[in-house]
Amino acid sequence: MAYFSQFNREFTFELPEELMNKPKDEKYMSIADAHEKYLDAVLEIIGFGVSVNRSPKAKTEKNGWVATTDEIINVPYHQIPEIEKMLADANAVKLCKQGKLGVEIIGYENEWGQQYKVKWIDR
Repeated sequence: MAYFSQFNREFTFELPEELMNKPKDEKYMSIADAHEKYLDAVLEIIGFGVSVNRSPKAKTEKNGWVATTDEIINVPYHQIPEIEKMLADANAVKLCKQGKLGVEIIGYENEWGQQYKVKWIDR
């Protein structure tokens, strides 16, 4: 009987090798840069997740992200609970893998200046 294999965890999303092999500065994009590049476009998302920051220079404990076929876009810290809920929802993961998840990068201003967030969109 295979007992310990139950503890092997698979990746939730398999991101394309072409994306993962890009240099770091071409692979990752700030949400501000994504807003400028894509304006009001709805981007097809092929994966999403939360990464743990291990660097002593990190400003936050976790980073949220969404992936397109071309880049991985950082998501604001305050939206990490939304991503964690979607990760826990098997149907949300399945629909994303089927190409049904899109995002629009929304810009807005508040008392701290220019801010950005992702708006989740059914495709």
